[in-house]
Amino acid sequence: FAVDLEIRAQDRGGLLRDVSDTLARHKLNVTAVQTQSRDLEASMRFPVEVKQVNEWPRVLASLAEVKGVLSVTDCEDAANKGRLKSFQTAFIVACKKK
Repeated sequence: FAVDLEIRAQDRGGLLRDVSDTLARHKLNVTAVQTQSRDLEASMRFPVEVKQVNEWPRVLASLAEVKGVLSVTDCEDAANKGRLKSFQTAFIVACKKK
């Protein structure tokens, strides 16, 4: 199913590469990329196709560990509304352990 992934981070050289490498390690299919940088803060949006919902908390936790990442948000499309709710709690717990 499709998920829009939004990442805010401190802008730096290699940020997009590091985020892309993390998504590739989890074997996610990225269908588009939109990035914007303003006042040394990067905003990135990646529509991705998730095949294994049980892996999603690990994906979010891995992205949160990328140097400079300030926040990671998943925005489900309307067709999949609610499928990731139980995994958002796991992500919040992973972030608090940082």
